[in-house]
Amino acid sequence: MQGRYQRRCGSMCHFPMKRLSTVVLVLMVQYGPCFVYWKGSVSMGLFGKRKSKIEIVGVYSVKRSPQVKLIECIINCPPTHVDMAKFIHPVNNIPKLHWQVAYDEHYLNENGTEVIGGFCDIPTDILFTRVAFYIHFVNFDNPLLSQFGKLRLPAESSMPRRLKNLVKYVPVD
Repeated sequence: MQGRYQRRCGSMCHFPMKRLSTVVLVLMVQYGPCFVYWKGSVSMGLFGKRKSKIEIVGVYSVKRSPQVKLIECIINCPPTHVDMAKFIHPVNNIPKLHWQVAYDEHYLNENGTEVIGGFCDIPTDILFTRVAFYIHFVNFDNPLLSQFGKLRLPAESSMPRRLKNLVKYVPVD
């Protein structure tokens, strides 16, 4: 980090650090009986960058549920930095409150051949995210919205053999 912080009770500190990329912050944190104000630049590592690269591996049809699609993505940041509630698919002529969101996410290993986590068990020891989730009523003319921006959905394809028995669709009640 490069910058300075000042305690409300008076003392001033400076601390240099090599930068990879820079974000300017103003931060206020309570430290004991006083508040610490910090203003300066923060060095950001690979996963601290504001924009992460995301790739949609595929949009797959779900057997016996034609209105449901399984979407598989690879994101170059840890699962703990991915907000699955922000994966939203707009539905035309429907209020925003009723748009579709990611459902029943499954975190996969690097090759997409094993489930390593789920909604209540988000992996914390990996530096990338490979996730498969369901979306209802997909319209391929509309983008998938996410914390990473708008994502164009590729054409639908049949579900790969590696995922058929790995992620089972459980209908919403």
